[in-house]
Formats: sequence, structure tokens, C-alpha cells
Amino acid sequence: MVIGQRCLLQILKSKVLLSLNQAGLVEKFTDAMVWLFLPIFFLSKGLTLVEGSAIISVYALTWGGSQLITGPLSDKIGRKMLIVSGMWICGIGILSIPYTNTVILWTLEAGFTGIGMAMLYPTLGAAVADFSLPENRGTMLGIYRFWRDFGYAIAVLHWVFWLRQHNY
Repeated sequence: MVIGQRCLLQILKSKVLLSLNQAGLVEKFTDAMVWLFLPIFFLSKGLTLVEGSAIISVYALTWGGSQLITGPLSDKIGRKMLIVSGMWICGIGILSIPYTNTVILWTLEAGFTGIGMAMLYPTLGAAVADFSLPENRGTMLGIYRFWRDFGYAIAVLHWVFWLRQHNY
């Protein structure tokens, strides 16, 4: 068996690795929703491109800056709590945006989503490395990154189908 086949079998046999790959896909789906959905949403609400971009930049800055805390924190307190909490925070943050109507709330929700993403991004990759055999770790991380980044494609396809159904 070649190393790729061994790694695929290792993922399929391990509920943890399978779950981490799925969580990575959902993480990037959520990230793509921010970059695809929010600009369109904010423009439809009458914001200028600059105003909408400022709100989205809060997401990016919060995500990037918070990783300096959440990465080392996952080494100290463990990965599971950060992954589960991060999924909930991202979900609540992104799903709350369409239900509010002020720039201040949208900005806070974008920041909240960024915190959740910061809890996920470094922690999921580290968890995959934790559950991978040392001799397969690089390949396992590559497989994880494939499935994680496939979340972008799923999000785009989701929006294409949604837009077609709604005659856009």
C-alpha cells in the first residue's frame, strides 16, 4: 500500500480524524460565507463598498490577532473545547448578521465570528497533527488541508444554487 492509501485508511478508521476533516470543511465554508455573502448583504442594505469592507475587516483582524492567543491556549487547555466552542461562536456570529440592522451590531457580529474562527483555525490543524502517526503527519495534514479548503468550493456551489433558485 502506498502512503496515500494508508493515510486514507487511517482517516476512515479514525472517527476523530474524520471529524476533524469535516470540521475543517465547515470552517472554510463559514469563512467563504463571510467573503461571499457579507459583501452582497451589506450592499443590499445600502452600505457602500468601503463601509461593508470595514465591517468585514473587523472579522479578518479579529481572526488574525486572536490566533496569537488561541493557538498557544490550545496547547495548554486542549483542543476539543476550543474547536466545539469555535464552531458554535462562528455559527452564532454568521447566522445573526441577517437578523440585525445596524452597522454597530454587524461589526460586533463580524468580530464575534472572527474570534470563533481564531479558535478553529490553528486548533484544527494542530489536532490533526496530534492524531496522526509521525511518519504520516505531513500527508495527513495535506489531506486535512484538501478537505478544509474544499469548503470554499462547497460554499461557492451553495451560493450558485441559491442564486439560481432565487432568480439572480
